[in-house]
Amino acid sequence: MRRQPAILPGSPNRAITQIGRQNPAAGRGFPATCRLPHTVRRPSPAVNSPAGRPTALSAQSGLHCALHAGRDRDRVRVREAGDGDCPHQRDAMSVRPPNLLVILADDMGYSDIGCFGAEIRTPALDDLAGRGVRFTQMYNAARCCPSRAALLLGVYPHRAGVGAMVGDQGHPGYRGFIRPDLPTLAERLRAVGYATWMSGKWHCGGDYAVHRPEQWQRAGDATHPLPTQRGFERFYGTLGGAGSYFDPRTLMDQDRFVMPAELPADYYLTDELGHRAAAFIAEAAAARQPFFGYLAFTAPHWPLHAREADIAPWRGAYREGWDALRRRRLQRLVSEGLLPPDQALSERDPQAPA
Repeated sequence: MRRQPAILPGSPNRAITQIGRQNPAAGRGFPATCRLPHTVRRPSPAVNSPAGRPTALSAQSGLHCALHAGRDRDRVRVREAGDGDCPHQRDAMSVRPPNLLVILADDMGYSDIGCFGAEIRTPALDDLAGRGVRFTQMYNAARCCPSRAALLLGVYPHRAGVGAMVGDQGHPGYRGFIRPDLPTLAERLRAVGYATWMSGKWHCGGDYAVHRPEQWQRAGDATHPLPTQRGFERFYGTLGGAGSYFDPRTLMDQDRFVMPAELPADYYLTDELGHRAAAFIAEAAAARQPFFGYLAFTAPHWPLHAREADIAPWRGAYREGWDALRRRRLQRLVSEGLLPPDQALSERDPQAPA
């Protein structure tokens, strides 16, 4: 079955990937799962186990189905005798693990891209949505850093340690950095043979004063973990939550800060993040490794910087106000089948100018 890309509405977006349990005896350990009941053979001596439950075998046993140990729903009958392994596991291991790419937009609205009703032209995303799956219901933590922490750790923000923003309030749910005792998605995937990279905004590793470079020296300490310390082999991006797109502060290339004076005159953060992501993908391809990529744009977080050439075609396009814009977007969402025909517009702030 062909794998389909998934586009999630709103931002910060949260994409959750479920992979098979790791096979402890399968070389590089690429994820694969066998859930079919069958008989496997294991070498002597016998391994004792409670009646009616699969036997936990060591990595040295060479039995792929050891990963089923302790799972009542994954019944595996173990019998004595010579060599052998799981034919289902062999079949699964013959398939190359999928490349995984999570693209995160910052503070983007539900209908801000073309495939979700926007007048904004996003042809590449629209093409992915047309050939894949568009989700119509999702939840996030309403702000960027708690949502990022939840995405990377797979737990609610308070359990991740970033229940509010990135300031350290001294309480377990409000430390402002992701907990060191919970693995990130990158750490899990790297452990099973994936090349892991991040290009973009980190913002779940403690607070940074963007105009005080001397304070940035805390980067990498116990309360300011870096992406390269949390499972990402390659990293290019910013540690803080917001800033200029033309001369970003807290910008790092791997583990080295890149100061604004080092950037070329035509530097633009959004473009550079995309270029770096493409380069990381090329590195993984050259190494013939599956990759997990986390492309976390700052855009469209304030200050909403854009190149003049990108602004010019839209001058005057929004003079009629957002009430008219919201109505048109709702109509497109309904016509695409993403909202029901009787969907009403949400209430807006009556004090906000049209």
